[in-house]
Amino acid sequence: MATKDDGSTGNAKDITLHDVVEHMQNMEQRLSGEMKDLSTKFDDVGRSLIGRMDRLTIRLSMVETNLLERMDALEEDLTATMKDTMKIRQHVGMVSTDDI
Repeated sequence: MATKDDGSTGNAKDITLHDVVEHMQNMEQRLSGEMKDLSTKFDDVGRSLIGRMDRLTIRLSMVETNLLERMDALEEDLTATMKDTMKIRQHVGMVSTDDI
């Protein structure tokens, strides 16, 4: 009596459509869980970056304020030095810049 060849090797369990659907559902659940985990991690990283950026903004603001104060002080020093130089030049009889 002839047997019908179904293409299976006989060693492996035949895979049914139900098996494929179940496997796909399991993969979907696993990937969905991994995506939720990654989303949570991305949210945590985002919050961390925002916090760091806020701290950097504050530090930059402080550096800017400090730099502007130093520039103002240097401008005052330069103005005072120029005035002192003009007084010394006038005292020793050098031509003032008004005469030039």
